Amino acid sequence: MKKVISIALAVLIVFFFASAGLAAEDSLTAVQQEVNQTNDQLHELIETAKEEARDIHDTYLSGEIQESAYRTGITSIAKRLIQETQELVNETRLFAVSHGVRVKCYRVMVDLAFIKISIDPLIVCDD
Repeated sequence: MKKVISIALAVLIVFFFASAGLAAEDSLTAVQQEVNQTNDQLHELIETAKEEARDIHDTYLSGEIQESAYRTGITSIAKRLIQETQELVNETRLFAVSHGVRVKCYRVMVDLAFIKISIDPLIVCDD
């Protein structure tokens, strides 16, 4: 009887560690998918901001708006891009932490007419 109980206990322990390993792999996959989705959204936001900045820049060069309106418009686009991207990054970082996975940012420089800003896409850390 002791042998049967010992074998049953050993089987339970193996199943426990196997399921924990699978759960960790599921968490890593979920975080990687979330990071990929966030980075895609960041890319879209960057491209939209660049287009808007080009439009304002072209309008300024054509003489349709004054320099103050031009500078205000580009600055507004840059501020909005920084705020929206930071919100996305923060949400994804919290998601990763809740799954026990570490992510970090890397810097991408974005030119918006006369302003250069740094945006922080994410990567999953494998350590």
